Amino acid sequence: MLIKQNDIKFLLNKFHTFHRDIRFTYDTFSDRPPHFLDLNLDGNKFSIYRKHTFTGQYTHFDSFVPWKHRIAWICSLLCRITTICSPSKLNHELQFVKKIASWNGFPKHIVSSLIKRFNRKATNEIDNNTTEMNDSRRTLWLEMPYIGTKGEQLLRALKKKLSRCLNITNFPIKTRVSTTKLDFYTNAKDKVPKQKSNNIICEFKCPKCSSSYIGKTDRTLLKQVK
Repeated sequence: MLIKQNDIKFLLNKFHTFHRDIRFTYDTFSDRPPHFLDLNLDGNKFSIYRKHTFTGQYTHFDSFVPWKHRIAWICSLLCRITTICSPSKLNHELQFVKKIASWNGFPKHIVSSLIKRFNRKATNEIDNNTTEMNDSRRTLWLEMPYIGTKGEQLLRALKKKLSRCLNITNFPIKTRVSTTKLDFYTNAKDKVPKQKSNNIICEFKCPKCSSSYIGKTDRTLLKQVK
């Protein structure tokens, strides 16, 4: 918001009366272009504003995650600058994205390739959106936990085999890998025997009078029985 210089302290005190734990700040932008949220406002030209605490740390190139997850932040930054930045500021922001990518271990040729691919995708975005809106076909998804590049190769091979064997034209087959822990799909550890478990509700019956006792074991079931 824009206010007169003489009204700053009055308005600030007014804001501070809303809640004791909420403190407001203001900036006069006397020695630099003003910024609003994530925008730098340089006259009528827009660029990305980053706080002085910005570290540029994102998913590293050597991270053990699927490739699409690894490059997702680069695609997100490219989408952000092409949407927000003025044409004259675009090249500077693209160079900064390359610099951030190098901080996170990405080779130059990969980043350049991603930028070219993103530009091609942005050019055809309207046509693709129209096609997707008109496409009423159902999609068959194949999903598996991420276990490295071998798992991704297996998923792609399975997709090809299904496409050839089923010959499904009305059901496009798409694949995705999940970063959910592997033990969500299968237990990697042996189960603890029930006799060695605790916090179990058990019932004891007397073989003579048929009286019963129901209780919860704080100790292991084996000790409780003894």
